[in-house]
Amino acid sequence: VSIVDTFTDGNGMPLVFTSGPSFVSSSSGSLEGDLLVGETATYTATYVIAQNAVDSGSISNSVVASGDSPMDTTVMDTSDDGDDTDGNTDDDSTVITIIANPILDIVKVVDTIVDNGDGEVGVDDVINYVITLTNQGNVTLNNITIVDNLRDNLGNVLTLTTGPDYQNTGGIEGILQVGETATYLATYIITQSDVDAGGVNNSVIGDGTAPDGTDVTDTSDDGDDTDGNTEDDTTDTQIVATPDLVLVKLGTYIDDTNDGFVNAGDLIEYTFTVRNTGNVTVSNITIDDPLTNTAGLSITPSTLAPNETGTVSVLYTVTQADIDAGEVINSATVIGEDPNGDDVVDVSDSGDENDDRDGDSDPTNDPTITDLSSPNLTLTKTGVYVDVNNDGLPNIGDVIEYTFTVENSGNVEITNIILDDPLPGIVVNGGPIDLSPGEIDTTTFTASYILTEADVLSGRVENQASVTGQDEMGEDVIDVSDDISDTTDVDIDGDGDGEDITVIEIEIDGDVIIYTGISPNGDGNNDDFRIVGLSDFPNNTLRIYNRWGVLVFDANGYEQPGTPFFKGISNGRVTIQKSEELPVGTYYYVLDYEKSGTMIHKAGYLYINR
Repeated sequence: VSIVDTFTDGNGMPLVFTSGPSFVSSSSGSLEGDLLVGETATYTATYVIAQNAVDSGSISNSVVASGDSPMDTTVMDTSDDGDDTDGNTDDDSTVITIIANPILDIVKVVDTIVDNGDGEVGVDDVINYVITLTNQGNVTLNNITIVDNLRDNLGNVLTLTTGPDYQNTGGIEGILQVGETATYLATYIITQSDVDAGGVNNSVIGDGTAPDGTDVTDTSDDGDDTDGNTEDDTTDTQIVATPDLVLVKLGTYIDDTNDGFVNAGDLIEYTFTVRNTGNVTVSNITIDDPLTNTAGLSITPSTLAPNETGTVSVLYTVTQADIDAGEVINSATVIGEDPNGDDVVDVSDSGDENDDRDGDSDPTNDPTITDLSSPNLTLTKTGVYVDVNNDGLPNIGDVIEYTFTVENSGNVEITNIILDDPLPGIVVNGGPIDLSPGEIDTTTFTASYILTEADVLSGRVENQASVTGQDEMGEDVIDVSDDISDTTDVDIDGDGDGEDITVIEIEIDGDVIIYTGISPNGDGNNDDFRIVGLSDFPNNTLRIYNRWGVLVFDANGYEQPGTPFFKGISNGRVTIQKSEELPVGTYYYVLDYEKSGTMIHKAGYLYINR
């Protein structure tokens, strides 16, 4: 007796027993290969199920037994499975059916988000995705494919920046063994539209084929079961919207009449600058400004992405009331719309971070103040020469009486007005005073000046004073004096007022004065022989003789620029040696000068004292 076992999987592919068939025993004790009448021989075999058998869906086994009778007749039989309830009572194979349970599980997680440097999830950040597919069933899955569905939170279709890319870890792409996991990597760079949408969401649909041709699919899970959803929930990256606008309003005064003063009808150009300081796009941006009667004024551009700036300008006509107030103070409002349709609002700021004009200790949202004050002072200085001893001649000790006229020629009050006159020895009387716009003071400030020898000899006194006050902001307002008798005014400081030196001529009735003594000792007093008024008569000749009639000094154009003065030293033109110091004593001068076409002759004694 012998047996032949036929062992195949569900696809008819031969299988090999793990062990056996092996003879165990005979019921009557016969040896292997002999069977007595009524005797039963038992064989055993084992098979550890392999994956290919599972994938085939079944295991089929049939045994053919044969033996020889005493008459050499071959006796054969094909095995039955012992189950007659299946409708087949003879020779049916022993079949073990393996139920296929194909399961594909996909998880997609955000591995990391690479920040662009601003510390917030937003534009240009990189999302790194990891996609894992695991065969959780009991059969091999083939033809594995994945489809990535990336969208923003508004449902707009997006495209991955890179991937999904299969990571080779020893398996074969497209095939998943039971328990095997395949990994894919992908990246996405966040755009502004994603931020505006509030974020991105992503799911992956995986597809494979079971050995029996059954389609196996799964939609990815985010790997977080603590959210109450344990499967097939999208992988989300939420971006918190922080809409924000900043409005700066600047005012620039325009002197429309170009006269250097603030007048009703002049203009202020207001420039509105709006910056999107949030992280989402703001649209339909407009300006409301009650000062310029502007409502819904669109900026350019009217839609701003983060960090973008838009502007618009309007003109405002200055009124007299504005000038009286000294300034125009105002705030405007910007209104925009975020991606959710909600208003984004900001009140304008003056643009000066160090300026807290509203006193709230917050340097933002301060009103814009345009200063319309044009503070100005106008100072004139006049003087009257007083012949103290009434001799008709200028003398040391004569006086010049100065009068100062101060006018507030601006449009704001000037306070604490004081005068300063640098003329040596002069003391200004009066002050300080306050002046309203247009007010003139002609009596408060006066001064007296006593003539010196230098003044008498020069024939004039030249001088310029200055006035200083404070405007309403405490800033200094300064002007230097003007001589109203001078018709060639020079506007030094560009304020529309002339500023010329005040010149007081020391009158001598159109003649000359000859001082008949000198003391050339270098002390600065009477060192020179001076003839006051001779500078007005350039056509002149001066000769000086000693007591013996010898010419010791000779000059043409005396008291004219470039002509040296007589200092008691011979100019060496005749018998006296040049540069020789003349002795103390009496000398004789002869002066001839032309006056109004007539030659005038004067002569007299001159005394030199050392």
